[in-house]
Amino acid sequence: MAQDVTSAVPKISSLHSSRLPPRYAGFIKSGARGFTVPLIAVSLSIAIVLSVTVLSVIKRQISYKVEESLQAVLQTTGKNMDSWITDQIRDINEWTMSKEVLNLAAAQLNLYQENIDEPHVADILRSSPYLEELRRFFRPRLEEHQYEGIFIISPDFVNIASMRDNNIGEVNLLSIYSYENLLENIFNGKSQITLPVKSDVPLETEDGRMLESAPTMFTAAPLYREGKDEVIAVLTVRINPDRGYSNITEFGQFGYSGETYVFNGQGTLITESRFDDSLRNLGLIGEGERSILNIQVRDLGRELTAEIAAPEHRHGPNLTRIAEEVIHSQHVLTDPVSILEPYRDYRGVLVVGTGFWNPDIGFGMVTEMDTQEAFASYTIIRWVVITVLGFTITVFLILSLRINNLRLKALDSNPLTRLPGNRAVTEAITRAINMERGLAVVYCDLDNFKAYNDHYGFALGDRVIQFTANTIVDVFQKLKPEYGFVGHIGGDDFMFIVDAETITEISDRIGHQFDRGIEDFYSSEDLDKRSIIAKDRKGSIQKFPIMTLSMAGVDLRKQAFAHHLELSERCVDLKKKAKAISGSVLFLDRRIDDNE
Repeated sequence: MAQDVTSAVPKISSLHSSRLPPRYAGFIKSGARGFTVPLIAVSLSIAIVLSVTVLSVIKRQISYKVEESLQAVLQTTGKNMDSWITDQIRDINEWTMSKEVLNLAAAQLNLYQENIDEPHVADILRSSPYLEELRRFFRPRLEEHQYEGIFIISPDFVNIASMRDNNIGEVNLLSIYSYENLLENIFNGKSQITLPVKSDVPLETEDGRMLESAPTMFTAAPLYREGKDEVIAVLTVRINPDRGYSNITEFGQFGYSGETYVFNGQGTLITESRFDDSLRNLGLIGEGERSILNIQVRDLGRELTAEIAAPEHRHGPNLTRIAEEVIHSQHVLTDPVSILEPYRDYRGVLVVGTGFWNPDIGFGMVTEMDTQEAFASYTIIRWVVITVLGFTITVFLILSLRINNLRLKALDSNPLTRLPGNRAVTEAITRAINMERGLAVVYCDLDNFKAYNDHYGFALGDRVIQFTANTIVDVFQKLKPEYGFVGHIGGDDFMFIVDAETITEISDRIGHQFDRGIEDFYSSEDLDKRSIIAKDRKGSIQKFPIMTLSMAGVDLRKQAFAHHLELSERCVDLKKKAKAISGSVLFLDRRIDDNE
């Protein structure tokens, strides 16, 4: 992130609510179909049976949604991890193909083998000109990729070259941590990445401190004798897990309690926990300690509190239920295992989760969320149903209608803006196509939003999306069109439907109001430049102007559509034309047919 702009744009918190006002949520009027609850017999026994049935259906459907959400986060995080691992192995493989590296490694190995029985063989290796040339080769490359060092390992697992003098001549760290099979695999010609382990030397932290037993990991690849299919040594590159690796699982955090983490075959956490502060307060990790490599993913039997003597409960007898399932069932990323019945996580908190096992590297990845948050909507509905049973059958019917409406909103509304989601949008477009009155459909898309999101961060990106939703709904509330619908398709895409006569006035008002308010989301420095500097989708540094709102509209009085997908495709084409025009604009298609 280029800069922290939370303080640079202090007006945001006071000008733009982080949640849409309840009256704006799912803004629908004129033509919206209500949900009809069947007449229920006045018998209390029937009411009880109906309540149990409704609760069962709602819980099942919410469980499906929870599982879908957990698996979506897991799939994204798992693929990002695979991509990152592939990049690391690609880097080291490129270096092992260098003739300069191969020749220098072969010369250093020969020097080691010639003096292997000498008592000062380590000193001989440290003073070698080949070592100095290897360091000269790797120093700029390590700095460019933010790697922390290299080892060249002999067939007897001894470090014959390193960026540090003090571990030359020593048995390699991977052998000490019982990674003999890994080294043997690499000497057999297979490049691989290791899991995080505790470093054998102090490593520098982000704040400049030298930390003992800091987490470290390596990529390793075979070094061949030049021109021959003979592995003579192994090259390993030291990686700081805090750069790239741990960040991947941080993006798997969501909601108040959702997190994604990785553990090894012994159940040791090998990424950073989202709850380090809580674990430290409970005494599960010491002051200055981190959860990575210090927490076991074990069932503690009950939720811990500060009053419990945490050291006595630091390690439960068994792994958590999800960890056991992942390790023993060997479910892979394309077929993860899910547990939706609450179980206790490594904090002792009841959670639900999904996970998979990576058999190539030997780690498990799990995405979990506290049960209380995952099933919050179900808890509310169940409480309402139980309360309803104490009232008359008439009140029961009224509250049953409310519960079903809440269920439908929970399943379909966008969690960020609370506006109707894809299903409601599809139904609204279908109704608009089939209605007699003349309506217009408008698709809205933010210009340069990805660059803003990358530059300022996801938190402010979400606020921009909420502001956009607020802007559209606010204009509808002020102008009070006779017919109106506002929906959130997803991401930075919105849609609204109005009477065709009002489309220009409403779109102009939305554009003006958006242009005035969007400036509050930029720092004064970027406002002065009227742009930000960020990477484009290809990774190139580009200048991106202040965000605008492109609107693509179709007048349904002028043309007919057989299906909502046909109309959506037309809007996608029009949106490209709207984006070609600077500023927040409406590009309205008034063609009578496709030939005009």
